[in-house]
Amino acid sequence: MPRVANVIILMAHLNYSILADAGHQVKIFYLRPGGLKLFSFCWKIWLAEEAASMSGLLKKAKTYLLLGSLFIALAGIGIYLELTNRLDGVPWLHAAAIVMLNLLLLLGCFTVLRGAVSDRLEYYSSIDPLTGIMNRIAFWRVLEREIRRVERYRHPLAMIMLDIDHFKAINDSRGSAVGDQVLKTMAGEIKKNIREIDFFARIGGEEFLVLAPETDLERAVNLAEKIRETVAAISFAKAGPVTISLGVTQFCAGDRADLLLTKVDQALTRAKAGGRNRVVCY
Repeated sequence: MPRVANVIILMAHLNYSILADAGHQVKIFYLRPGGLKLFSFCWKIWLAEEAASMSGLLKKAKTYLLLGSLFIALAGIGIYLELTNRLDGVPWLHAAAIVMLNLLLLLGCFTVLRGAVSDRLEYYSSIDPLTGIMNRIAFWRVLEREIRRVERYRHPLAMIMLDIDHFKAINDSRGSAVGDQVLKTMAGEIKKNIREIDFFARIGGEEFLVLAPETDLERAVNLAEKIRETVAAISFAKAGPVTISLGVTQFCAGDRADLLLTKVDQALTRAKAGGRNRVVCY
């Protein structure tokens, strides 16, 4: 309840400012700093400072939006009572108009907040929290969209799947913290070496996918070799040399998303069975 009171006091203070401009003599009563906490949270959400995790952000966003709806109703009641009980000489219609104005302003604030939170939630739901690249769910949406595009325009589309060689041994011998650092560093370097139109995602564990629009099989193989060489050249201080195996495939007429993934996964399996640290085509 203290937060409810704070918001009512804050809204009453906004009413004072409006009435003072109209020439009315209105007495200001105290404004506790706690009344600004809600608006501070809105700003933090906008900057994503409170977005430590997807679940935490979602929980806080829902909580504050529900509280905000309650505050809007209570603020309106508080302002109405303050105007009708303490402000002599203010016409009822004028008072009601001020109440509605404040409510509309507050509703506008929460509409903006809801949009900001929605955008942030969509962003964080599509990003792998460790590497900062696209996650499996977002990649699947992009893949289906790109398949529809190439079916319509008959443009080439290629896919690369890569896997870190002997990653379990790195985790077992060096620890999961070192393994996580390998994943982050490798993802960052690969992202620098692919095109802006390419889509790069971590689909789980040490497996990654690259979707390359406007790319035929030969160019996709060249890109895969470039990625392999990039990773081999990285200096991992605590993990030692790291290599990757890659499978490459190209979209063919009639392929669906799951079939394309099956084909590239089979190519990756052959790359690992053939000695690792190599590129194999489907």
